[in-house]
Amino acid sequence: MSIETDREIAKRFLFTHNQANYLEAFDEYLAPDCIVHEYLPGLPDAMNRAMYEQYIAGFRAALPDVENHLEDIFVDGERVAMRWTGGGAHTGADLMQIPASGKPVTAHGIYILRIRDGKIVEVWNHWDNLNVVAQLRG
Repeated sequence: MSIETDREIAKRFLFTHNQANYLEAFDEYLAPDCIVHEYLPGLPDAMNRAMYEQYIAGFRAALPDVENHLEDIFVDGERVAMRWTGGGAHTGADLMQIPASGKPVTAHGIYILRIRDGKIVEVWNHWDNLNVVAQLRG
């Protein structure tokens, strides 16, 4: 695949992976054996696709209007790094064991994706979850 193709796959993933149609996006962009590293207390070091689908379902239940914005993107070989900002109102289920308050939250993070043959085969997501907790409790 080309650098431009990998860049577009990564951008589409960023904008769709936590939206209402996330399962369709996963079918399109994630390899069936994709591994996701999402660093939050209580989560395993690596999640398979089924576990990640459950994680996103819970996240969407807490922030149903979540939306991401791309700040920077870099491609090097089969890896794509993106700096992102996301946010939404905490109007649904508990988020990180905090009951919904209706408060808006903003998070900043970095995704690193490994893309092979047009599919994402590994994801690393690092985001400022402590900042989000402070916003929810503040």
